[in-house]
Amino acid sequence: LATTTNDHHSMPYRSFLAATILLVIGLSVAILSTGDAESGTNKEEVVAPMIRGSMNLAEGPWPKCVGMSGENCKSYILANAKDVNSVDILPEDSMVTMDFSTSRVRIFVGDDGIVVMIPKRG
Repeated sequence: LATTTNDHHSMPYRSFLAATILLVIGLSVAILSTGDAESGTNKEEVVAPMIRGSMNLAEGPWPKCVGMSGENCKSYILANAKDVNSVDILPEDSMVTMDFSTSRVRIFVGDDGIVVMIPKRG
């Protein structure tokens, strides 16, 4: 089999062309499926998975607290989770111990005192 120098150069070009075509098709599908969700044709509600918890307000985590003031969130948790003994309001970049306690909740707030992460037991 005799090959020319053009055959060696066309192989990377064909691979690049195939990859580009696949990328364009993938992006088109993603855009079309996003458009369906935004237009309201997809009525299915997406619920974020709860890690070490449930949707039960007494168990946590408490996603409703994000955007509340730290103090309001603390009151909300203490009113719903009677077995929680400690609710700490901390700056969002605080270092904390790695031990886990089901009776403790840490609330991380920004500089403005607003909850920035979903509070959970630990």
